[in-house]
Amino acid sequence: MKNMRRAKPAPVIETDANASPIDRLRPYQKRDYRDVLARCERVRSVLYVAFMGSGKTVVAAALIRTWLARGERVLIVVHTREILRQTHDKLRAAGIDENQIGWIWRKHPKTNASAPIQLASLDTLVRREFPEGITRLVIDEAHHAPAKKWRSVIDAYPNARVLGLTGTPVRLDGRPLGDVFDEMVESEPTENLIDQGWISRPFYWTPDWGVDLLRQSGRDFTDVDAAEMMTRSVVLKSMVAEYLKHAAHLPALGFAATRDKAVEYSALFSASGIPSDTIFGSDTDLKRQGSLARLRAGKLRVLWTCGVLSEGWDYQGLRCVLLARPTLSLSRCLQQVARCMRPGVPSVVLDLWGAWAVFDPPWVDFGWSLQTKTPRARHAGTRRPDGSVIWQPPLEIDGQLVRADSIGVMSCVTCGAPATRSSAFNARARGTKPYCAKHAGGPIAKKEPLPCAVCGRPSARGSSASARVLGRKAYCAEHSPHKKTLLLCAICGEPAAVGSSRSARPRGSKAYCAKHAGANRAAPKRTLTGEPLPCAVCGEPSTDSSSRSSRASGTKPYCAEHKGGPSAKKPTVLCVVCGKPVTKYSAAIARRKGSDDAYCSDHIARKPILPCLVCVVCGEAATHKSSSRARSKGTRPYCVEHLGGPTVKRPRLPCAMCGKPAMSTSSLYAPFTGEKPYCSAHASS
Repeated sequence: MKNMRRAKPAPVIETDANASPIDRLRPYQKRDYRDVLARCERVRSVLYVAFMGSGKTVVAAALIRTWLARGERVLIVVHTREILRQTHDKLRAAGIDENQIGWIWRKHPKTNASAPIQLASLDTLVRREFPEGITRLVIDEAHHAPAKKWRSVIDAYPNARVLGLTGTPVRLDGRPLGDVFDEMVESEPTENLIDQGWISRPFYWTPDWGVDLLRQSGRDFTDVDAAEMMTRSVVLKSMVAEYLKHAAHLPALGFAATRDKAVEYSALFSASGIPSDTIFGSDTDLKRQGSLARLRAGKLRVLWTCGVLSEGWDYQGLRCVLLARPTLSLSRCLQQVARCMRPGVPSVVLDLWGAWAVFDPPWVDFGWSLQTKTPRARHAGTRRPDGSVIWQPPLEIDGQLVRADSIGVMSCVTCGAPATRSSAFNARARGTKPYCAKHAGGPIAKKEPLPCAVCGRPSARGSSASARVLGRKAYCAEHSPHKKTLLLCAICGEPAAVGSSRSARPRGSKAYCAKHAGANRAAPKRTLTGEPLPCAVCGEPSTDSSSRSSRASGTKPYCAEHKGGPSAKKPTVLCVVCGKPVTKYSAAIARRKGSDDAYCSDHIARKPILPCLVCVVCGEAATHKSSSRARSKGTRPYCVEHLGGPTVKRPRLPCAMCGKPAMSTSSLYAPFTGEKPYCSAHASS
């Protein structure tokens, strides 16, 4: 990796004041313009990839101007307010009249549905009716295109040609974008742009790191865990001092894990006399524009956010980025670092969490493709039994930032070759010796076994490792001094089995070879398998389970009829009411009680009914309730007529004097006492 150097000033292109916007493009932009224009005519969807700040939107504005001259209608979709305004400015700079631009943005006064160019905010667009007659669809930050909202816009225009713009054509999971775009046009390599002075290579300061465990959410760290990791960071405690030391009051943009952390960091800088503020997606448009205006005017030095300005935002005067949000997203990390890589005075990246050790620097060739996966972040991880992964992100161990291009430049103590990254970090953290992949091992490297001290053949793996560490001799498996000789078989004299020899030594017993391994065992026990034993009741063959239980525990064997088995049924019991087979429950209750009273499913709730007693008044059959009460409590039984029921009343006897109905009490007791019944008028007499 090349050493970082001072940024070159941006080259000046001398053009005529009346030149067309295409003539004012940079050399590589003209080449990209022609290539993208040709591809867009050949296939439906094209992805244009250029490094952040190299002028993707300028090239897109030139393409839109060309399509506009052909009478086509263009829809431009972006996802933040800042990108929306910047895209409008680039369109105006390309010579497109203001009346040809219509806004699809909430409460915007310049809404023009008939304009050939519709500049739309994604969130507003999906809530309204899509404009009609669109032939060209331009998507900014197209690495978000697989998301549901973006796909709904693309699917709404199946006949429109699609152009995607991005600097990082990669998803968080590393999957390519080939399912959205047909072809990809890649701009000038980043190293060439730096050499030509179109973008600058920043001075990169990062912690020398160890490792610490951290959970993950989906495929990236959760905001809470990322914030907790930065709470444990030693470098974070000297963040203000590191900024003053390396950035010297340069305009800076800081990225925090959570909103609370951003507010905390801003307060920390403000308390140290450095003007600082925060900006979030939930802020009002007036608040956000005010904060950005203060940063451009120099009234703010550090502006903290969680990610609202990480993509698409362009400010040439931003000279410093503070990274305080651990992430596994290559796209997020590159977008954040690239905010300060515009040409001009040297810029600075203060990597407070160790992104340098996880990802390659932004200016290397990542080999973007629409068909193959992008390499994942390089850091250790342990896999749980359920398949989930506990990642081990970097965490600094010495509490200060060092130049990134000096990390990992250590030589192997054996051969002098460059040591591996992990070995160099361990050497700094733990004081161990650095080794290259050949002498210390690596992801695919293996140490060569030492020769055996007796025969010269390759020694055993464990013996070679012990010899290297302890400085003693190495042996092969045959000549190992720890290898014990096999005992001889007590019957035939041949070498005994390994297990038999191992068991015989501590016990002092005899050893046997594989052929005679069972000779030292006691007489074989009675086998549990064989012919079924006779039933203890009827003499018929018992069931297999009963025979096995009998042989094992000495119980009596029974056949299926007398004992039952897995598939045998017990003798059928008949219902005492109708003679049908009874239920299993009723049969089991009857067997347990030793009773013959069992019932089928129709009569299961029926109990044996005792004969009714005789009514003491008329001699008719008493009711069941009266009979049951008479048997249990010794009362007199009565029939329905003389006892009454739910709807029946007993007739009163006639009065012995006037013949009218007697009173209820007199009429009730007259038959039992022998007295005459009387009505209420003659009761006193």
